[in-house]
Amino acid sequence: MTEAGDALAVVGLRPDQLLELLGGLADDATPFLVGSLAVGFGNAASDVDVHLFQRANRPEREGAPMTLFADEVLVDVQLYHAGTPAALVGRPLVRRVHGTPYALAAAPHEKAQKRIGRWLHALALDGSRAGVIPSELRESASALLLRGALEELYSYAFVAEAAAALDRPALLWDRAGRALLELLARSRGETYVSRKLLMPRLQRAGVDRSVVDAARAVRSPEQFLALVEDQTGLPTTHPGALVDVIALPPAGSFTLARRRQAVTRSWFAVPAIDWDRLSGEDCIASLPPVELLQLLAVGAVGIESRPAALDELLGDAP
Repeated sequence: MTEAGDALAVVGLRPDQLLELLGGLADDATPFLVGSLAVGFGNAASDVDVHLFQRANRPEREGAPMTLFADEVLVDVQLYHAGTPAALVGRPLVRRVHGTPYALAAAPHEKAQKRIGRWLHALALDGSRAGVIPSELRESASALLLRGALEELYSYAFVAEAAAALDRPALLWDRAGRALLELLARSRGETYVSRKLLMPRLQRAGVDRSVVDAARAVRSPEQFLALVEDQTGLPTTHPGALVDVIALPPAGSFTLARRRQAVTRSWFAVPAIDWDRLSGEDCIASLPPVELLQLLAVGAVGIESRPAALDELLGDAP
């Protein structure tokens, strides 16, 4: 059997059965198996995820899901144009740090990262060795996913550090430690992006259990940054220097007792914010930690990576 055949056998299907089910959807399109089955983490209850790449016309609703059934097996199908993967990845400059490639460009949004991770591990249903992402762009694709993991790592570390003055910042340090483990998994080739499959990916990537335990035990900026430097070779840099805090557009506003109030997208009222963007360091200096965390919790502000600062960090790495 082909690789796709081995993967589909887990749910009792064959590639030819799946192609028959797709019918006319596969006309002038190349079908690929993606998702947990394609990366070897599926089980008998898994859904089947198929992405079809049309060679001619671009789908009207690219990426919109359709649901089919093969007996009791749910099959999720999404249509894309054949040129979409290459256009999404592009050709960013790449900087290697201890052999790990990082893009010298901001990572795409999380949904796009998930697509790239799926496409790197896609299996052709026709049994060929064809890939969704052209071979000459595969390193660039991996480098973008590493960049995304790095941006997430420092964002969570910044928030955890901001909460250090509170009674229980442990949950936030747990999330920062998990972001480091995600980075380590991707750096070892486990570029399929899935929060629920992190531990199996770490095990398959050969990340030592002691490193997992150390990431879970982090409770201070000093511990965290030392572990990051030890595991990645990246120089120690304060997270606040690598992120900005941005004011998110409100859903509305009103005046109460002569004070302007903003209504967030999650329908919380907060005092109107009179700035658009602050560096992480300036935000920590000007806002009490409790206020910053409250603004984050209700969706009044967000955290963004500072691309130039992160590029400089990667450039300074040995």
